[in-house]
Amino acid sequence: MLRDSLLERFDLVRFVKEVHEAGLFVHLRIGPYACAEWNYGGFPVWLHFIPGIQFRTTNSLFKREMERFLAKIVNLMKDENLFASQGGPIILAQVENEYGNVEWAYGVAGELYVKWAAETAVGLNTTVPWVMCAQEDAPDPIINTCNGFYCDRFSPNSPFKPKMWTENYVGWFLAFGYAVPFRPVEDLAFAVARFFETGGTFQNYYMYFGGTNFGRTAGGPLVATSYDYDAPINEYGFINQPKWGHLRDLHIAIEQCEEHLVNANATQISLGKNLEAHVYYRSPKDCAAFLANYGSSTDATVNFRGILTCFLHGIGYGNHDDASFTLSAKVKLHTGSNTVDVLSVMIGLQNYGPWFDVQGAGLYSVILTDLTDSEEDLSFMQWTYQVGLEGEFLGLENASPANSSIWTKGSATPVNQSLIWYKTVFLPPEGKGPISLNLSGMGKGQAWVNGQSIGRYWSSYLSPSSGCSEDCDYRGTYDASKCLKKCGQPAQTLYHVPRSWLQPGENLLVIHEELGGDPSTISVVTQNAQLICGRVSEGDLPPADTWEPGVGFASRTPLLRLSCETGWHVASVRFASFGTPEGNCGALSPGSCHADVSSIVHKDCIGKQACSILVSTDKLGDPCPNVLKSLAVEALCRG
Repeated sequence: MLRDSLLERFDLVRFVKEVHEAGLFVHLRIGPYACAEWNYGGFPVWLHFIPGIQFRTTNSLFKREMERFLAKIVNLMKDENLFASQGGPIILAQVENEYGNVEWAYGVAGELYVKWAAETAVGLNTTVPWVMCAQEDAPDPIINTCNGFYCDRFSPNSPFKPKMWTENYVGWFLAFGYAVPFRPVEDLAFAVARFFETGGTFQNYYMYFGGTNFGRTAGGPLVATSYDYDAPINEYGFINQPKWGHLRDLHIAIEQCEEHLVNANATQISLGKNLEAHVYYRSPKDCAAFLANYGSSTDATVNFRGILTCFLHGIGYGNHDDASFTLSAKVKLHTGSNTVDVLSVMIGLQNYGPWFDVQGAGLYSVILTDLTDSEEDLSFMQWTYQVGLEGEFLGLENASPANSSIWTKGSATPVNQSLIWYKTVFLPPEGKGPISLNLSGMGKGQAWVNGQSIGRYWSSYLSPSSGCSEDCDYRGTYDASKCLKKCGQPAQTLYHVPRSWLQPGENLLVIHEELGGDPSTISVVTQNAQLICGRVSEGDLPPADTWEPGVGFASRTPLLRLSCETGWHVASVRFASFGTPEGNCGALSPGSCHADVSSIVHKDCIGKQACSILVSTDKLGDPCPNVLKSLAVEALCRG
């Protein structure tokens, strides 16, 4: 069963078909060099042992293997009618990957290799365009594309090639011994909008869905097992808010401008220092405009087509723990009536994913139930151990030798000992939430569940104690070291165990500890509940997807939306107040003006995966007239 599961992970044809069924398109980035922080950049290790081979150059042995691989992948797609010309979802293909970053080191041989790779790819007749990313000298008809945090100033090497962004870094990869990097969604969304404002045609997030580098697939130097990447959908498949919701609303807005963007090139208008507009006309009286303040700190007010627009570049915003804020700014007003437009880009759902430790397997754990702390000591199941480095050669991670005499069973399990193997069994937690091992009490090593490696761990390697900022200012240029969190802590303590790797009853856990740790601290954890929150003011605008071109908003009444993960539902309403609620998600409390509207939210939401509540006095009553009121809701989702 486990082998079948492993083969399914490598079934590219099935993956592309499922993408097609979901209504999405595919950019097939064949490589074969992929980078992606994978070991050997994605090359199989056996390639290194071909006598005389040299990678990524005019070496005939390497070119032979690369051509075989390209042809194999293309033919797999052709045979299943997966290219766009065959009715499939594949609209682009890529050969090589960011070779322009290293081409200089190969000299003339590098230039010849680029030309050969391009000719070989085109010769495969995919009927879709080929691209090379980060490759300024990509020969025609190959399209050179941009990778990076920003690509608005990128131009392809020919006016006949579209402006394309193949990797928009939504965050950065995690490395042992480093703090956890993250990218504020405000900066990411601005980069996307700016790219399309300046003529961009294709944009791909890297990564949109985080993942896990199981086994020894994590590359170097010191790349961690988790490849969450601060992606809009996290490593466990759960939505990462506010990033996911913010980008969703941006996508809706851009899509509503689609006919304007593809109709003609933009007209650029200077609106002042670091201020400009790009206007896309569908007709003389029908346009879509991007208004941009691309300075790093200065607020601005502009008059665009008779409409006063304020760019309040310190912009008002709260934080993760307290979403409330006060916005103060000076604006110039004309005599008579003035219109002030306020764009709200942060209102929405906050998802908190509390991890619940699970009893079983004799693994010590702290148990959290319904977000209330409690502690319970569990009886230990006997750990057995084996000292030395021969364990993997002997196959100790597999079930077959698990009960062999190689293992030592004693009354006391050795702790803080280097180069030692441990094994035990555990029962899978109930439910269908994602599962992890908490290895915070271990040193450095590798872990296997039922013979499958969940990756390397290195809990004893702490990040520097300084340099972090949970409230990183998104303004200005972003780089991978600008916004960091979890200083002085391990880069990773939770290690993903796919439920498909588990079986009913006992499951085998094997640990190879290199430096020294305490296996009694290991716990199996799962997320079996999800706390969701929302706060919307009666002065906010309705959601972006309720706006229609030429019509406007169907209703001016704002909505508070709550949404659980797919397959989960709202199980209970923990707090619902209309008035001036205080606090933050997980600790909301009534303010001086308060109406308990739990019964209304309960009626509209219980048992549903998603629900909406009108934020108005007609719906919720008026506990304090002439006061601007907000609806704040805290609910619990379960699978």
